[in-house]
Amino acid sequence: AGKLAEALKINQTLQTIYLGWNSIGNKGAGKLAGALKVNHTLQTIELGWNSIGNKGAGKLAEALKINQT
Repeated sequence: AGKLAEALKINQTLQTIYLGWNSIGNKGAGKLAGALKVNHTLQTIELGWNSIGNKGAGKLAEALKINQT
């Protein structure tokens, strides 16, 4: 998830990404959250079945408060 998060930080075209069943977990969710704070084009992200717990979900929720897309 780390390399993907780095790519999402600079990507300006991707609007939808499906990441289900990738074992992202809380650590990966945190990295994705960092990308979501600065990505201004992504509108849909599917994260089902990734073992993301309360900690990772909390980081994603905080990022979505900042992200306006």
